[in-house]
Amino acid sequence: MIAPQVCSRRAILKLTGLGLAAGFLLVACGGNSATPTPAASASSQGTTANPSASPAATSTPPTAATNAVGVPSATLVFTSSTLGGMDKIYPPLLDQFTQANPSIKVNGVYGAASVPDYQTKLLLMMSGGSPPDVYWVHTYISPGLAALGVPQDLTAFIQKDSSFHLDTLYPASVKDFQFQGKQVGLPRETTSTVLVYNKDLFKKAGVDLPTADWKWVDYEQAAEKLTSGSGPGKQYGAAGWIQVGYIYYSLIKVWQEGGDIVDADRTRYTLDQDPGIKVYTWINNLVQKGWHPATAEGQAGDPATLFNTGRVGMIPSFSSFSFYTNAKFEWDIQHLPHDGKQVTRTASAGHSMTAASKAQDAAWKLMAFLAGPTGMQYFSEKAGLTVAYKSIAEQAITRLAGKPPANLKIAFDAMSYARPEPVVGDWLGIHKTIANALEGVYGPEHKPVKDTLTGLASQINQLIVAKPKAG
Repeated sequence: MIAPQVCSRRAILKLTGLGLAAGFLLVACGGNSATPTPAASASSQGTTANPSASPAATSTPPTAATNAVGVPSATLVFTSSTLGGMDKIYPPLLDQFTQANPSIKVNGVYGAASVPDYQTKLLLMMSGGSPPDVYWVHTYISPGLAALGVPQDLTAFIQKDSSFHLDTLYPASVKDFQFQGKQVGLPRETTSTVLVYNKDLFKKAGVDLPTADWKWVDYEQAAEKLTSGSGPGKQYGAAGWIQVGYIYYSLIKVWQEGGDIVDADRTRYTLDQDPGIKVYTWINNLVQKGWHPATAEGQAGDPATLFNTGRVGMIPSFSSFSFYTNAKFEWDIQHLPHDGKQVTRTASAGHSMTAASKAQDAAWKLMAFLAGPTGMQYFSEKAGLTVAYKSIAEQAITRLAGKPPANLKIAFDAMSYARPEPVVGDWLGIHKTIANALEGVYGPEHKPVKDTLTGLASQINQLIVAKPKAG
């Protein structure tokens, strides 16, 4: 039986190239303290796909040569990272596609086991005059590639294909692949972010278990009561808000406060405004009160590893629960607390087709197949992915009944209020720069939160306008 997951912690660390890049997330991929990841605010990259947004969105999709029954005849090049063994996962699925579409051949090209290296490989293929027709992509690099004009806008293809139904996919994951009003990709897998908690510690401390209507004051009171001891064996009520190289979990609380890393147009750094200052002061207070491990202690293991020691009461976690299968205690999940604005994070990985493809009708057929029921069922069963196809993803609720987490349905319900990060520029660099600076706040230097965040403005604004390069 396959646990709902995006990839292993080690794979996620590779994915983000950080040591994050989340998600992925996921998704996308998208690990517990790693990646990247699976929706956007109303912004230039996160608006609903609009056919009138650009000439490309309103033009008729290019037509490839067709055979007698109107099926495009073409030889396609498909490329993917080898992350998570995908060079072994894809070939049988691509064979299924060619058997169903005998006039289309697909050549798979695989390489690079990290997202940054994969992006470099993809850009080298483009600049070398041998672009793929369809390519795997993570949402942490999708907008940068879109800024370079790599992906084709799919809006017209989606509208033209009556057999393809975008509403079968989670809306937050679909938004994860939107750029300046264009649908530049389709999701493959996705994750939400929820609260994971140690039921045994709650029961031992006599603390009521988290509920769906928890406020942050309830969380704080529980964190205090769950904290005990000192030294290497200290038990913490909370952990996970501090990540090495990433800040995506803390961003959820910034969103709840009405803030973000960048403004709605994704052109200017805004984390140093009141919502950001409030949230990182709150996290620092958890640390200074001793309820949450400080940075130095957190580096001994990511939140999932630390949680699995049985010494942590609660952590935020994206919904890849394979991280906790070896836990020697009873655990479960719940919605994250909120004080009125319920929002959480999604991170995704998926597929795009290149604007440079000479066989776009055939490429679209492959795109629709990968995002359709056959492809998604395969990714769910053979790769163990939490796919973005709603009904297939939610089969896990029945399939995994009796296995932790008991409240697995919460992870899927959370997709209804999930949103992607407002990815722009060198997003991995933005995460890493902010996370590194915040170490000075939580650590022995005790730097002021506001001064630390404000001092990053110039550097982050430069990273916002950065574009990916082939080398």
